[in-house]
Amino acid sequence: MTDEKNMTLKLENREVLTVDRTEDVLSFSESKVVLKTADGALTISGRSLQIKKFGSEEFAIITGRIDSLSFSESVKSGRALLSKMIK
Repeated sequence: MTDEKNMTLKLENREVLTVDRTEDVLSFSESKVVLKTADGALTISGRSLQIKKFGSEEFAIITGRIDSLSFSESVKSGRALLSKMIK
């Protein structure tokens, strides 16, 4: 048995997505959000997407019309969007 925490995704009516174990925002537009998570990059596609919450608690809340979710193992290196916005 491992001590690793499982990642949780909660999608409500295809309009509110809560994701835990998030680390950074890699890219953002009204049609696509890419999050760096402990399990790889998570791409959220849809319409009128907004990041409602992203913080030190390691979770994110995305709202809008969510059409698809997909994971990829590789995460681009370099400074992510959130890091660029803070500096």
